[in-house]
Amino acid sequence: MTIDTLGGYRLVRKLGDGSRAELFLGYPHSDAALARPVALKVYRTGVTQGSVIAEAEALSRAAGDHVVELYDLALGPSGVPSLVLERLSGGSLARLLRDRAHLDTGETITILAPLAQTLARLHTSGVVHGGLRLEAVTFDSTGAPVLACFGRSTSIEAHLPPVRLEAEAGVARDLVAFESIALAVLERLAVPLVLPAITSTGWLTEVAAHLFESGTARAVRLNPDPEPESVPARLPTDQPVVTTVSIAEPLQEPVTEPWRGRFVWSMAPEWLDLGGLTERLGVIRRAISTVRTRVWAAAGAVAAALLVALVVVPGATAGTVEVQSSSSEDVPPAPALDLGPVAGDDPVLALPMLLDARARCIRDLSILCLDDVDQRDSAAESYDQQLVREVRDGVALSVPITVDAADLTLEERLGDSALISLGDVADGEPASVLLIKGEAGWRIRDYLEW
Repeated sequence: MTIDTLGGYRLVRKLGDGSRAELFLGYPHSDAALARPVALKVYRTGVTQGSVIAEAEALSRAAGDHVVELYDLALGPSGVPSLVLERLSGGSLARLLRDRAHLDTGETITILAPLAQTLARLHTSGVVHGGLRLEAVTFDSTGAPVLACFGRSTSIEAHLPPVRLEAEAGVARDLVAFESIALAVLERLAVPLVLPAITSTGWLTEVAAHLFESGTARAVRLNPDPEPESVPARLPTDQPVVTTVSIAEPLQEPVTEPWRGRFVWSMAPEWLDLGGLTERLGVIRRAISTVRTRVWAAAGAVAAALLVALVVVPGATAGTVEVQSSSSEDVPPAPALDLGPVAGDDPVLALPMLLDARARCIRDLSILCLDDVDQRDSAAESYDQQLVREVRDGVALSVPITVDAADLTLEERLGDSALISLGDVADGEPASVLLIKGEAGWRIRDYLEW
């Protein structure tokens, strides 16, 4: 389907493809600073207007928490309405289970309990989902589960008594489908968790209550499991054996075997806060474990510098630390970043500079620094300022991505605005950045798919 705009939205790229419709990422033509991307469901030729209206009605009746939001309708190229939907950037439950070999109990509660409550609410409101499956469960940017894919939904009478509700074939199919989803999620648990058996339409409420009694809900980690860490090569025999701080596991007790790669406590100076250092290294490792392979080149240099600074020679006296240096020459300071391209006319050359500056701002925990990166009062500024606060408060630790101009694609250029695709850098999905050029040069206005 070759369309560029629909209902006031630019179609950036295709997000999904089904038998009835195609799903596109759309960005509004409006110049509103906080305008957000949407998902446009464009139906194929042959799909009737009545079926589209029925789907829109089901979404309206089901509206509420954990259900994809219907924003608007727009006339599609096939002559039937298209749906303007909330854009859910966290991926599907099917993808999460492909990427994650294990889930903990708290994550399982966060996934299944709201879905059970939401499906029960739908049935009470007179909506049968009809297409419940792993791909129909998606996540928003916060990791909350959201029910989508209402193309097979049907309507029944609202607020039916339990006996009549149980007689509805569509309701029974929804219950069986949810049970299959629950079993797929529970298979990822290390500690077995058994749910009540289906006995009635009230089973969903029982499942939610049982899950909440099983533990404390916690945020779902949407990042894939980290790739296995490579084993470092053995040191040449002519180099001294050293012990270092291990970031593989936290220190819990004094260690006496230096060959195990841990810091020897008796050799640590009194001013070194091992507890605080261990805690920060643990945070760093957990954050780095989620970074994609292409980021390791930059992140590895930082990790190497940290480890070299903490190298200790066995046999040193207490309170002293000797650093092994590979060269007697002083390392020259890094040159200042040339921001010439940021003031130039090419947004593709400007973006890597802006992302490098953004990384420094986050590293330095500086919100003011972001004035040279983000457009004032934009969605990108709000996002990055909040990220700096979370890193500063220990809620998150960010390892910002780095890109090369050769990997970028200019998707669209309209005057002083440019939409640039970063390529395959965000959990296997393309990512895009919207840039705006002002008097001071290019600035980031919004992130898509981050």
